[in-house]
Amino acid sequence: LRFGGFPQCGPLRLRSCLIRSSQLLEDMFEGVVADWEYALGKRMYFACQESKAQRTLATIITLSGDEAFWFLVPIVVGVSQVLFAWGPESTVGACVELLGDILMCCIVEMLLKFCFQRSRPTYAAQSTFYVLPGEWWSFPSGHTQRATYVASVLNLNAALREALLGPALASSPAVFWALSLWAVLVGWSRILKGRHYPLDVLAGLFSGVLIAEIYCSVGLRAWSAIKLCSGSLTFAHMAAVSMRPELRLEGYKVHVSLQMVWWAMQPYGLGLQFTWHHVFALAAPIFAVFSQVGKRVPHSLIWIFTLSS
Repeated sequence: LRFGGFPQCGPLRLRSCLIRSSQLLEDMFEGVVADWEYALGKRMYFACQESKAQRTLATIITLSGDEAFWFLVPIVVGVSQVLFAWGPESTVGACVELLGDILMCCIVEMLLKFCFQRSRPTYAAQSTFYVLPGEWWSFPSGHTQRATYVASVLNLNAALREALLGPALASSPAVFWALSLWAVLVGWSRILKGRHYPLDVLAGLFSGVLIAEIYCSVGLRAWSAIKLCSGSLTFAHMAAVSMRPELRLEGYKVHVSLQMVWWAMQPYGLGLQFTWHHVFALAAPIFAVFSQVGKRVPHSLIWIFTLSS
């Protein structure tokens, strides 16, 4: 229905490979994505527009799954613990891991959006302010993915749930249902806001649960190493684009700020024994190499890297 092809980019072999992959994905979804999904999303959106209370509720719920909110939460809570000693000493480490988790969810979201390249609903006005590449595409819903990931990790990790909520509340079945309901409501709000189609939300729910299952399966140390590699990838993208102003998105400065905060918080994480020496030893060469890459490689190759990061 609304899955686009890949942009004109790269060497001919790579470009033809990407186009074939895009066509395969479009063929796979042909017949699955039907007019009923478009009609359902449109009906839900316009029904929401007729009710001020519903619009307000949808806005509040959708903000609870926004990446800006989830990037700010660990930063604010971590700084508060350092300055005012709020919460246990492990709070800062938990905030570092949470920030990496949200960044990891963003990366998975961008990769999936790069693969499917589905346009957002045309019946609603869409945002034009983007921090990370690929945010202009629709499939899957990043808000739903983040909310589902957070809810799933808390539901699957009893120790983390007990540390945050206390032993009595953590063991209550109501917590499981409340977290699950919140994740579903975030997806519902994205359809009501006209930002996504229903299948986008279902994909966000599925991918959020899958990411949480991977984290709980591999353990904190391995997951932290995966997040470090992923964060380094987005930092490499930032370094390359720093030399190519024409490729910078509107939210590029926000991306730079978040990336700097992410590096600054790495020595306080729980999963890896990271020091400031490690931060400089890893970050400096990445920036030096990829800033030169940004200067020297063709515009089309940077475009591929921009999308895939």
